Amino acid sequence: TLIDRHIIARFIWNFVLLFLLLYVFAVAIDLILNLDRFVKSARDMAGNDAGAASVMWVLLQLVFDFQGPRLFQFYAYLHGMVAIGAMGFTLSQMLRYRELVAVMSSGVSLHRVAMPFIVVVFGLNLVQMVNQELILPQVAPLLLRDYGQIGRGGVGEFLRPLLRWRRRR
Repeated sequence: TLIDRHIIARFIWNFVLLFLLLYVFAVAIDLILNLDRFVKSARDMAGNDAGAASVMWVLLQLVFDFQGPRLFQFYAYLHGMVAIGAMGFTLSQMLRYRELVAVMSSGVSLHRVAMPFIVVVFGLNLVQMVNQELILPQVAPLLLRDYGQIGRGGVGEFLRPLLRWRRRR
């Protein structure tokens, strides 16, 4: 069980690190591409006579408000791929430090080494079920916002009015 706990801890650490790096990378790209909209919204919310520090503080709050709920959506999309990547990193670290050689020379099967990965991935899928059924429906109005609605609590109204269908005679 000592090797199981070691593999589980290293795998979870690699998963969290890889997931957060990918999320921060995606947020940074999105922020760079839409920086003018975020800055305009921050200036509007802070006021015209606000200093640079207060505008930066409001900008930081807007980024967390807009991109924060997307963390759950990001997990829903990429948890499987990140788990595979974390599994590869964990096994490559174990191979680099000759831990797999030591495990195999002690007579433990590699099928036994794979069991902690299966257990953790099953747990990550349970987290995804909770995310999909409980968290994502709660943050759905925040996920529907576009860049013109930065700083608002949800979607107010759509830009295009609904069309009335006419019957042909």
